[in-house]
Amino acid sequence: MARARGRLPVRLLLLVAALLLVASVVVLAVPGVHPLLEAVLSLGGEWVAVLAAATAVVFSRGGRIAPALATAALAATVLGDTLSIAVADLSGAVPFPAWPDAAYLAFYLLLYVAVSALARRHLVAPTAAVVFDLVITSFGLAALLALALSPVLDAALDGVGTAEFVLSAVYPLFDLLLVATIVAIGASDGVGGQWRILAGALLLFAFADTVLALQLPSDGYRAGTPLDAVWIAGSFLIALWVCAITARPVAAPRRASTTRAGTTLSIVSMAGALVVLVAAPIVDGSVIAVALAMGALLTTVLSVALRRGALPGVGATGRRQRLVRELRSPASHEQLVLVYQPKLRLSTGRIDGVEALVRWNHPTRGLVGPAEFVPLLAEAGVLREWTSSILNHALDDATRWRRRGTPVGVAVNITAEWLQDARAVHEVLPALGLRSLPPSTLTLEITEQSLVADPEAARRRIEPLRSAGVRISLDDFGTGYNSLIALHDVPVDEVKIDRSFVAALSDDPRARSLVRSTIALAGDLGSETVAEGVETEEHRRLLAEMGCTSVQGFLISEPVPAERIDDLLASPGTPTAPPHRRPTEENSA
Repeated sequence: MARARGRLPVRLLLLVAALLLVASVVVLAVPGVHPLLEAVLSLGGEWVAVLAAATAVVFSRGGRIAPALATAALAATVLGDTLSIAVADLSGAVPFPAWPDAAYLAFYLLLYVAVSALARRHLVAPTAAVVFDLVITSFGLAALLALALSPVLDAALDGVGTAEFVLSAVYPLFDLLLVATIVAIGASDGVGGQWRILAGALLLFAFADTVLALQLPSDGYRAGTPLDAVWIAGSFLIALWVCAITARPVAAPRRASTTRAGTTLSIVSMAGALVVLVAAPIVDGSVIAVALAMGALLTTVLSVALRRGALPGVGATGRRQRLVRELRSPASHEQLVLVYQPKLRLSTGRIDGVEALVRWNHPTRGLVGPAEFVPLLAEAGVLREWTSSILNHALDDATRWRRRGTPVGVAVNITAEWLQDARAVHEVLPALGLRSLPPSTLTLEITEQSLVADPEAARRRIEPLRSAGVRISLDDFGTGYNSLIALHDVPVDEVKIDRSFVAALSDDPRARSLVRSTIALAGDLGSETVAEGVETEEHRRLLAEMGCTSVQGFLISEPVPAERIDDLLASPGTPTAPPHRRPTEENSA
């Protein structure tokens, strides 16, 4: 509630900035208005927008470095506008280049650093496809811009007003390169709505900067024209974007993968590059435009060659693309294999649940671990289908155990993408009903990222399942930056303590304090706790003394096939692997 009240000044400042923006646009469109009134309204609206962004940074729900850099970038461009009015003569003419341009160039530098910091915070290891889409888009957009600015670029190449013309062409080029980067990040990040605000602002800047560049060969820039309204609107959108990203908690990083939006933009940009190659000789286009269009064409050819595995020199990329194609094959669904790692309830000493872990029985490579293929499921576009197959497979095994008189609960890991798919979530209860399984048989293990990315949407998806009796588990608790936010925003039945904390229990007092606090916190919230990676009797003893509900790890059992679960239930707690062995990768789709 206090945080919501803290955002009230941000909303009020944005409202004031918007009203001043509308007033300045009206004034700029009306001839004969006093220049002082125009300046007060336009600069007043822009500086209020800067203040709104700065206030939003103060009340930020996540990291503040990137939003603070973006706010500094916004302040730099508004400072440039202020200096432009200050150095204008009585007719409104502004010298170019001049001191305001230093502030405008600082805007691009600061905003690029801010965007890079956000990309690093949200995304890890972008795929080759994402990089190629970004490069193709950048080349294609730059080629179209260079064709439009042919008179300016040709004048610069001829040495006529070189500094003036080059600088005027740099502004819209920087705008479009940032747009290409933002589209690639926003499409991969899954929060494209926020990125679209910034992209829209930069497109407004690109339009105004292009018009300015085309005016320069014959005339200079004059303050107080309708063109100023475009820059002012762009500045307001940047402030709005900063306010949007600060209102959202930081999601855990995710691998960037190509999306329909990013690929579509690269295709459109490639088509634009082809238009440039055809039109340049007809309209006497600049040689720079032709060179950029050729860059887009060559990058596209290289991208296609890599995606088809036609370049043996880049074997890793070729292997990755082959795996993606194989995952798209319907036959791959029949090749998934589930193994199960039991969970031992400490109060009874009995196994009362298992976690389903997926392997891919590849026809030529044998069993492939989840670390190698699970990150590719989203890129292949089959994440929902694979997760549904894993869920149904696990429920089939749970049905067989129940029929044999050994009912046991089964936990299945689900991803943020699956949780966002309403149709997939709605299939869970019918799948349980079809097998006559009590809903409490199933536990859905959800990572912190799945919950904090959009807590309200996650709660809407989870609540019907939880109300029906399906258990919800918060996996890998403590490994991200927003664990407490996730635990606060969405009620869960179980909290899983990450193996990294359990491994340090014996010799790290800080780890023991953190685990003890987590167990107490979960208990106060009505949630059970499961400790992962338990490998020694000392681990089990310490966790039992702390009040942990259940333990899971190689001390209890390594992951085993479904047919061995009955044997484990007959002799609960008996290790089936030496305690000194390290666990294998245990992530599921």
